[in-house]
Amino acid sequence: MNVFNRLVLILIALLLLVVPIFLLLVNFGGISADVIRSYVDYRTGLRFFNNLSISNFTQRVRIIITVVGVLVVLVALFFFLRELRFWSGRPQRRVFISEEPGKEVSITRDAVCALSEGAAREAGADFPSASLRSRGRSYRVFCDIQVPESDNHAQLASNVREKIQQVLESQNVPIQDVEVTIRGTTPH
Repeated sequence: MNVFNRLVLILIALLLLVVPIFLLLVNFGGISADVIRSYVDYRTGLRFFNNLSISNFTQRVRIIITVVGVLVVLVALFFFLRELRFWSGRPQRRVFISEEPGKEVSITRDAVCALSEGAAREAGADFPSASLRSRGRSYRVFCDIQVPESDNHAQLASNVREKIQQVLESQNVPIQDVEVTIRGTTPH
């Protein structure tokens, strides 16, 4: 997603946050019509807000308005925080390997996982399962493996780590680190 799309989504999320909060404050008397009049000279809107009184609504309608407003605010807050990427450990969907104009090449996180699992199998691991974390433009690879009972576990884990690094670096995939965890043994 490019910067313009991300900026538009952030602005929409901010509007979804601000408008319901503003309407709830006006509806429950948190902001008076005089305060609105001092900032905005929009008479029709002021008449609407003056005529809108909490005493005109039944208790059930008030509860529904409050619940809907709070839900809209929570959903907008979720999308806003997601766009700001406070959860930066989540892997990016794709990373650009080459950004030469006209010859851009990218790789998806699923492809990086598949490459990592294939490299682990080549190194002798059984049932590899790769997962990723990213910070910036590079991946941190976590690979869980099972090893045959007869093998040297530490040596195999080291070989798997080196093989994954070698395969990903040969494909120009930006990696920070590779971590291999042995989940158990498989009989051979």
